[in-house]
Amino acid sequence: MRYLNYFLILQLFSLYSLASIILSEQFNSFPSYFEYYSETDGDNSPILSEQFNVQPNYFSIYHENEGGTHTQLETSVSNGVLNILTDGQSQDIEIEMSYSVSSSDTESGILYFTVEAGNSAQVADGGTFIDSDGDIEAINQAVAWLSLNNFNGSADEIALQNHNGVKRITYGDNDNYINVSDFDKMYLRISYDFNSNIFKQYYSTDGIDFTEIFSSYAWDDSFTVTIGAESNNVAFNPGEVYFDNFVIAGDSTYSNASTSPLEVDVSDGVLNV
Repeated sequence: MRYLNYFLILQLFSLYSLASIILSEQFNSFPSYFEYYSETDGDNSPILSEQFNVQPNYFSIYHENEGGTHTQLETSVSNGVLNILTDGQSQDIEIEMSYSVSSSDTESGILYFTVEAGNSAQVADGGTFIDSDGDIEAINQAVAWLSLNNFNGSADEIALQNHNGVKRITYGDNDNYINVSDFDKMYLRISYDFNSNIFKQYYSTDGIDFTEIFSSYAWDDSFTVTIGAESNNVAFNPGEVYFDNFVIAGDSTYSNASTSPLEVDVSDGVLNV
């Protein structure tokens, strides 16, 4: 477990004289004259640790709609997860939420990108069709993935996929897969070493022990890490297709420790931290 030490420094500029006290604050209400400074201590602190307690506003969001569909996947935050939602009436709609990183974000030279991905959507067997590339595709699909975008590697996505009721982890060039029919959520991980230019993919059933399943060489210095989802004729209800505990860190430690600074408020005549 990662332990983060937070320091909150409230700088109070007070003047004292021999005759009187210039300030006597009883904290019956929140004072407006403090200057605030917050600091996160520790070189191993995550770059990002998003717990989705509120809707994040720093992602770059991209929607894709195919087949003349005009609806799109929606997001909402409830019960501490980011839900992906749709009524299931649309074909091939996607959403991608991206966060930019570069080699300057890590002192160790490596970054780990990890997310809990849920996929318990009800997917019926709707048969198959031949897509524009000549590949056989399932008509009914529910997919949640982690990937690197604007990245030089060709195999940049690991996904928890349900095609026509068959659930798999897909990885590498997406022709590779592991059957995971008994699991409604997985922990997906990608790592990239800026020194060796090695890209790796992993999965875990518990968020503790990760299994490496793919490795390749790809040179890059900056790119975006993306969590995304796709629906083909499948409804996503709250709690079915979701993301939680999205962490970007310079080592493989994975926990739900927040990188948010300490907060303060006033109640019962005291300043609470």
